[in-house]
Amino acid sequence: SFDPDTVTALHDETAQGRRLLDEVGDLDLTLTDDPAQAVGRAALGGVLTGEELLDVAAAIAVQVRAARLGSASLAHLAPGSVRSSRSVRTGALAPKLVAMARRIPDLSDVESDIRRAIGDRGKVMDSATPALRRLRSSVRKAYEHVTSALGKIVRSDVQSALQGQVISMRGDRFVLQVRSDLRHRVPGIVHDASNTGATVYVEPLATVDLGNAWRELSLEEERETARVLANLSEKVGMAGDAYTLGSALTGEIDLILARARYGIRNKGVTPQLPKGPNGSNGQTLRLVAARHPLLGKEAVPLSIEIGRDKTTHDGQTGTSVLVITGPNTGGKTVAMKTVGLLVAMNQSGLQVPADEAVLPIVDGLYVDVGDHQSIEGSVSTFSSH
Repeated sequence: SFDPDTVTALHDETAQGRRLLDEVGDLDLTLTDDPAQAVGRAALGGVLTGEELLDVAAAIAVQVRAARLGSASLAHLAPGSVRSSRSVRTGALAPKLVAMARRIPDLSDVESDIRRAIGDRGKVMDSATPALRRLRSSVRKAYEHVTSALGKIVRSDVQSALQGQVISMRGDRFVLQVRSDLRHRVPGIVHDASNTGATVYVEPLATVDLGNAWRELSLEEERETARVLANLSEKVGMAGDAYTLGSALTGEIDLILARARYGIRNKGVTPQLPKGPNGSNGQTLRLVAARHPLLGKEAVPLSIEIGRDKTTHDGQTGTSVLVITGPNTGGKTVAMKTVGLLVAMNQSGLQVPADEAVLPIVDGLYVDVGDHQSIEGSVSTFSSH
């Protein structure tokens, strides 16, 4: 942002996030898959798969964790991880984050409904409805009946007419592999044949009714499963607007905490805004022991000051200019890139790696892009610029 008020607000959020992390430890808002498209499809009446519903439940769980920031105390946020022995209220540490968290809609009932009905691998569980439990029990019994009957046929005197003792499926029907030349020994319905024609897949007449019973129950079980998925999808669709709001707020909190984590990792400070004449925003840029984030422990601290807020000998406000010169690999490029990067970080609400920082809000960033550059590889040249 190029607006001083917005930049100040961003830094306020980052500082609150850092205070929260310092007191309570980290808050995991990791989300592997974003189900926004699935939620949108459900809102239009679409039916989601079990895997998609699990993704929705996982996303809601993240929103629920973020909403805990609105709890009265840190103990509710992350039990057992509070670093301070004293009682600390989250509102005092991070009022902006708490306000966001309290706006996150409570969709925990939708998450609970999904997890009660959908297993870890996205399959609708038997316990989803009493009817489904009953139907699946009947399907299993019907399956046992038909496969048991076929097993008896396999072990009967027609065994020599079979290509093997394997029970196969063709078109949702249970069949035996029968030699074509001995087809007459196994009365039944032919459902398929091998590419060579040497084998035909026969459903014995003795098991047709048992197969019909299994198939009818299976179809009824499929309809009940589809009904469960449709009902859950309808609940997700009805909660679509609330989910979208919760996702946006959770994402905003996650971004603030990410900025705070980055500040902690880089031992960053919040830059101060320079003051100009008559209370205006100043133009002075001052960095003390500033470090380029990419260089890590290898960074040589840089201290620099430049700006317009100096008063000249005749009492006028002057403009200072900084000229950087020196030998190759002397740090000229690193100095320029460090200043430019820290200015950009500041106006993104990121704390900067320095012992002290005073940074103006610039109204433009100008980047010289040309030769191959790598400060990590000590490669930099502006020879033709």
